[in-house]
Amino acid sequence: MLVELGLVEQRYKAVLEVLDGATVTDVARRNGVVRQTVHDWLRRYAADGLAGLPMDHPRPSPAPTRWPRRSRPPSSSCAGPIPAGAPAPSATARA
Repeated sequence: MLVELGLVEQRYKAVLEVLDGATVTDVARRNGVVRQTVHDWLRRYAADGLAGLPMDHPRPSPAPTRWPRRSRPPSSSCAGPIPAGAPAPSATARA
């Protein structure tokens, strides 16, 4: 019968394997993690026992969504379209 181990049990088993003489590289490979992760589990187990194994560092939040800039009107003026019948603005006139 195949039994799926919980997170803490999986980490505890990995820690015990290393403490019993298995290499960190082999244990990491069997558990599908990088070596640094196994070292983290070992350090946390040494400091806090089983209570240290379920802790995970919070992952950084994703970068904020970058919204596209609002497009500007074709002219350099932000005043909007010129109403029909209005005189064309002078290039030298500034508001």
